[in-house]
This record gives sequence, structure tokens and C-alpha cells, in this order.
Amino acid sequence: MENVFLIIFILTLIVIGIVDFRIYIIPNKLIFPMLFVGVIYQVLFGNIKEMLLGFIVSFSIGFIAWSLGGMGGGDVKLMATIGLWLGFESFVVITIIASCFGLIWAAVDFIRQKRLKEKAKHILGQLNMLKYVGFKALDVKNKDMKKPIPYGACLALSTLISLFIF
Repeated sequence: MENVFLIIFILTLIVIGIVDFRIYIIPNKLIFPMLFVGVIYQVLFGNIKEMLLGFIVSFSIGFIAWSLGGMGGGDVKLMATIGLWLGFESFVVITIIASCFGLIWAAVDFIRQKRLKEKAKHILGQLNMLKYVGFKALDVKNKDMKKPIPYGACLALSTLISLFIF
């Protein structure tokens, strides 16, 4: 029975990753049922404390990134859903892997634009300013990208890697 839940999770994650990659949207009609089934899964087979910790931490991190313009609302909901399904520790690993994929995606986009060196200097300069003026100095919006980074696809791929390797 537990495997049925995991198969549903994996298949939904694959669909979300493909949809986000193609149209840069993570539909609520996929996320909310996945979240609901995740709660049922954790109640039946998991650890309620780990579920709550994973959900709260992942949602909080995602919300902060969203409020700074660093990701879309669907990405936040997907992060929270992954945190709920897999818990805090797995969420940390998945986020690190997804962030690496996102950085690679951005670097490739800037290489295509022949602007990698310029953007790297800009970002490093902003990071250096943080020690003097605080976090608000960092301009995290992707306005220079030709297309946004489909971070949901990065999260989905990272989650699948995490499930099958770790």
C-alpha cells in the first residue's frame, strides 16, 4: 500500500516537472491533491513531527524567496509539498541539488547571451554590499534572463534523484 502512495507521488512529480519546464507554471490542480495525499501518506506510514517540520521549514524558505522575487508561488507550494512528503533532512538535500541545477541553468542562459562575466561581477558586487547595507541590497529578480528558470522542474528532478540514489 505504501508503494502505491509513492508511485502517485513520483508520477505527479514527473508531470509537474514537465509542465513547469514547458510552460513555467505549476498547476494548483496538481499541487493541492499531491499535498493532501502526502498528509494521508504521512499519517498512515510516516512521522507526523518530521512531516510538520519539513512542511513548515520548506514553506518558510520558499516564502522568503518568493517575497524577494526569487521564485514563483508554484515553486513555493512544490517546496512545501516535497518537505511534507519527505521531511526536513531530505528537503535540505533536494534544495541543494535543485539550486545547483538552477545555477547551471542560469549560467547557460547568460553564456548564450554572452553576459556571464558581466552578471557574475554584478552578483558578486551585490553580495559584497550585503555586509554593509543588509539583505535588501540583493537584487534577486531574474529580469535579465531570456526566460525564467523553471525551478519546479529543478525541484522535481532533484527529488527523483534523491529518491532513487539516497
